[in-house]
Amino acid sequence: MSKRESKGQHQISLLTLAGLAPITLRSLHGVQGRVLQLPNHDLIMFSRCEERTLRDTRLIEDSFMMLGKPLSIRSNKDLVALERLVSEREIMAAIELKKRIFPGRAVKRVTFNTYLKQDKDRKVYRKQIVARINQLVQQRFRRWRLQDPAQLELWGFYIDEKLHLGVRLTDQRVRYNYSKPFLRKGALRPSVAAAMAYLISPSRGELIIDPMCGTGTLLQECMARQPDAHYVGGDNSTEAVQISQQRLDGSATDIFCWQALSLPLGPNSVDGFICNMPFGKQYGALKAIDRLYGGLLEHWLTLLKPQGRMLLMVADDVLFEQVLRGLQCRFESTGKVKLLGTWARFYRIEK
Repeated sequence: MSKRESKGQHQISLLTLAGLAPITLRSLHGVQGRVLQLPNHDLIMFSRCEERTLRDTRLIEDSFMMLGKPLSIRSNKDLVALERLVSEREIMAAIELKKRIFPGRAVKRVTFNTYLKQDKDRKVYRKQIVARINQLVQQRFRRWRLQDPAQLELWGFYIDEKLHLGVRLTDQRVRYNYSKPFLRKGALRPSVAAAMAYLISPSRGELIIDPMCGTGTLLQECMARQPDAHYVGGDNSTEAVQISQQRLDGSATDIFCWQALSLPLGPNSVDGFICNMPFGKQYGALKAIDRLYGGLLEHWLTLLKPQGRMLLMVADDVLFEQVLRGLQCRFESTGKVKLLGTWARFYRIEK
């Protein structure tokens, strides 16, 4: 570690989708953090955090440099104390940190705005907190202009009647892990795909298959983690296959149009399967998804090497575990994530 990095410590928070905080912390190899929960997100708070930590994870939605200590807000009169958090010196330090880690184009005149997430409705309204913060920023930086969207974003997290205020370091590019977004209904978020790539941990030379690859997000994140494995993906949708081929063009990845129930692979040939399984709500009848899960798993297990593994994400966890027990394979739940209001679980499966 360089002297510069060892000194580059700040109060930092990372925002993940709900459920991903424990996996994110494990992926950071021993970095300690405290997790605060919001309805659809986890907020990981670090008392001290080195700058390189912000570059070490692809599992986050955003990162923030925090301003001061959390402020208790139980009534409107507590808004006066916001002056302590809106510090000109700390805001400028956050801007410098953002320039170092996530550089962007220089701007002549700064635009700003404040946004707020909260755990539930409170006596003090969100709009009142946001308006007070914007007022204080305008007083401290007379030449800045209030605008939405803005170049500089302050974010408040109002949890258990305490306000945690920070300056957003990342921008929307981090939500696609700095790749071109391929938007398609049902497409997996890159941060979730990165979590799954971490959980399966491909090794050099392994054959990793995504049998229902969609737009290729899982394969892309696996490649980012281990570029020296061999990746193969496929889908029964020609549109999805074309998007995946475009997305992964130039990489050593093969994409095919195929049926996941009859993959053109030999028995005991695959080191790992990774897949975002179809959700039962898409298929309606429980019997239909039951048969689908059973058929897919039975087929994939025959293709898996004796020491191979699967990493699958499933929303219908009760039904899925019933199917797994019927196949008499080893399995464990390795985490969960909340997507569009629905909890999905990650399963590691072995023969």
